[in-house]
Amino acid sequence: MPMNGILGEPGKATILINDSVSDLPKVQFRDAMYMGHENSGQISVVVYRSGDISYRSTVRCYTRQGTAQVMMDFNERPNTDASIITFLPGEVEKPCVLSLVDDTEHEEEEELRLVLGSPRSESPFGASIGKQNETLVKIKDDADKAIIKFGETKFSVSEPSGAGQVSLVKIPVLRVGDTSKVSVVRIHTKDGSATSGEDYHPVSEGEKYSNTSHINISRQ
Repeated sequence: MPMNGILGEPGKATILINDSVSDLPKVQFRDAMYMGHENSGQISVVVYRSGDISYRSTVRCYTRQGTAQVMMDFNERPNTDASIITFLPGEVEKPCVLSLVDDTEHEEEEELRLVLGSPRSESPFGASIGKQNETLVKIKDDADKAIIKFGETKFSVSEPSGAGQVSLVKIPVLRVGDTSKVSVVRIHTKDGSATSGEDYHPVSEGEKYSNTSHINISRQ
């Protein structure tokens, strides 16, 4: 009851609470960065939805080039309805799948961005995009690195049959992976039960490789 006064008209008011904005279906990427490998063929990025999830809603998930290039490193997701992700009523997470191009050349780590846009919903109030509207995608290519190795782990050679003679053993050195560039490696001998200078001639040399090269070790 009022003190030192009386109630006038109107003495009542109605308050309407509008939660249409706070409860809008909101979509965004779950993480700020994703890492994938070229030879895996694809990267699956998680898009999640919050707010009112009782309606069907859609959003575009499209690519933006960085050091990774369309067609050379990944298949484009254009900023069109061809790149739409659809959330059915009740769904909170959907994958945005990026297809990668796997070639035989080794490349350094490359990156691109995935972006969300054009949100829509069957809700009468529409849909929105959250703060995490972009995510960085990094592509690694360890599988195509050039690898240089011996063809076998053990080789044998007979001792020379006479004084002053020399026996040779030819050891193949192989290169696999990306063979489009010149690779260089240093090869050297290390004593075991045989001693360099007494039992064999030591080797220490740099070799350039295409696919297969050989080194010769002589037995005294």
